[in-house]
Amino acid sequence: MKISSKKLTALLLAFFAALSISLIDCSSEASDTNSAGAENKKVIIGARDWAEPYIFAYLTGLALEDAGYTVEYKLDIAGSDLLNDALVKGDIDITANYSGTLYESLLGHTPIFDKEEEYKTIKTELKERYNIAALDESGINNSYAMVVTQKTAEKYNIVKTSDLVKVSKQLTFADPGVFWQRERKRLQGLYGSEFDWKSVNTFDKGLRYKALLNGEVDVTIAFTTDAELNDSNIFRITDDFPTYQPYYVIPLARQEILTKYQDIEEIVNGIFAKLTEKDTVNLNYKATVEKEDYDKIARDWYIANIKK
Repeated sequence: MKISSKKLTALLLAFFAALSISLIDCSSEASDTNSAGAENKKVIIGARDWAEPYIFAYLTGLALEDAGYTVEYKLDIAGSDLLNDALVKGDIDITANYSGTLYESLLGHTPIFDKEEEYKTIKTELKERYNIAALDESGINNSYAMVVTQKTAEKYNIVKTSDLVKVSKQLTFADPGVFWQRERKRLQGLYGSEFDWKSVNTFDKGLRYKALLNGEVDVTIAFTTDAELNDSNIFRITDDFPTYQPYYVIPLARQEILTKYQDIEEIVNGIFAKLTEKDTVNLNYKATVEKEDYDKIARDWYIANIKK
């Protein structure tokens, strides 16, 4: 059968048109599949109910978003037990908590001062009991430290806790609760029975720095990432040796989410490896003193330190 050149041309045009449509359909299906996969790459980040954990959560979220994840936040979780429950149940995938809290309150151990041993126990027992992965321990230790004003430090030549002990009975202590009542005997066992105060006055946690700066008291106890430590008028006293239980920040994740998305561990560890204790004090200052938005604080630090 002889086909005319016109018919042959028409048939070829029809064939190539059909082929083109077929390729477009296949491409569209592949695109839809990839889009669906990207949409399913989702994590939920949880945080305790104050400024510092919020900032940790947003920093973690920014890094994961840059890696292509969709991030949801569940903030204001009131307490470590509830935070842990949320991880175990899968209500959240990633969070951060403090080594001392995990070791003592969650796992039920007597406090120790060896950070390596503390971390090793936390990592092992969280995996065994809850199938929660403790990622790399950060260098951020939110523990205790004695603080005075720069003026007081210079007047009494105070640098270390042993220097403070020599003059402590001349000084007034601001206690934000029952710290001294709880720690007195232990600290006297470490530094000597002469470690005591002229008087102890109880102040609300939020007012003790104001009392210190106003000269109402001479010494108070600080958390080592307190925003107020950013004030140049505050002097943090150095302990002569490990004196308080470590409270290093440790990022945590459900083991299932790390198995499903194997890049998460490296991404999250990267953030906390870069973030320092001094950075944390500065970020807390922006949040609690300068009243900046948590998201903005985290984004500014992330751009300056990770995405530069």
